[in-house]
Amino acid sequence: MQHKLSVLGLALYGSQAASHRVRLSQYKKPLSSLGVNLEIQSFHNNKYIIDRYAGNSFSALDLISAYIMRIILILFSRHDLLIVNCELLPFCPSWLEICLLRKKKYIYDFDDAFYLKYRTGKLKFLAPFLGSKFEYFIKSASAVCAGSKVLSDYALDFNKNVFVLPSVVDTRRIMPKDDQSKIVVNTHFVIGWVGTPSTAKYLQLIIEPLQMLAAELPVKLIVVGAKILPIKGLQVFHEEWRLDFERDTMCNFDVGVMPLPDTGWARGKCAYKLIQYMACGIPVVASPVGVNADIISRDCGFLATTTSEWFQALYRLAFDSPLRKQMGLSARQLIEQNFSLDKAACLLATIIKQAHPCECND
Repeated sequence: MQHKLSVLGLALYGSQAASHRVRLSQYKKPLSSLGVNLEIQSFHNNKYIIDRYAGNSFSALDLISAYIMRIILILFSRHDLLIVNCELLPFCPSWLEICLLRKKKYIYDFDDAFYLKYRTGKLKFLAPFLGSKFEYFIKSASAVCAGSKVLSDYALDFNKNVFVLPSVVDTRRIMPKDDQSKIVVNTHFVIGWVGTPSTAKYLQLIIEPLQMLAAELPVKLIVVGAKILPIKGLQVFHEEWRLDFERDTMCNFDVGVMPLPDTGWARGKCAYKLIQYMACGIPVVASPVGVNADIISRDCGFLATTTSEWFQALYRLAFDSPLRKQMGLSARQLIEQNFSLDKAACLLATIIKQAHPCECND
């Protein structure tokens, strides 16, 4: 009987967070069929995410409990391997994390530029103490899974066993609606964006081209997962993100957008929004930042930087329905070939088994 590897995934956030679902939990079933049993524990629970996005303060007691639970779990873990997603212990130095993981094999997995967390923004004051923590943590890992080439290039400076494991979708769950099942007929050109309250600020980058387009034809902007201020001359609709309606919502978009500023943090993003849109057979328009420029070709969408480029791309898609359809078909094909869960699960299983080789007996 084949030995099944026991792996503990240590997520930073709860199951409602995209990083938990995309980088860990969606792999449980396919990994099981490949000889890997994956269990997952989150540092922050779902309440933390809800409170954070609502602007509420979090409980100090809950935070203390989170540290205690994680430390106890690691100390008494009997798993063959650990996968640490994003960060093991927030605000703790790497020497403490590495000490806690002594004699344990672990893979470090990240899909954002977490190495900038204590170097920029509000936490920059911690740079002298924590600015290099991820460098040491990556160096001590048995392997590293990076969500994009930008992230893998960073990790390769500290660890040679680095793999690009893109953020992917389950192409059996996220897929286009067939023509017969489409019950919504758009009377407006529908532009869709999916994200979180922390990334909604990026929509500010395309307000002007959206207003220009709305002056030419009826336009509806659907914002999923966040709320933005009203945009003059444009109909804006807000929808709460729900996993069970994710596909149905996106399939009603005529185009999906992903504007990004050209910053270090944005360059590290893994274009998960684009991958979701494209899996639904939706053409895309995005900023040529980070992996966006690698994913999007003229077959499935447009890259746009200036106000004029954004307007021209959206205008062309708005008035060319056959082009939208053809780009959507090409987008879906690209996702099936390069960003499907089945293919990524095989790669992850291989990485896990290489990080913890074992004897398998019949």
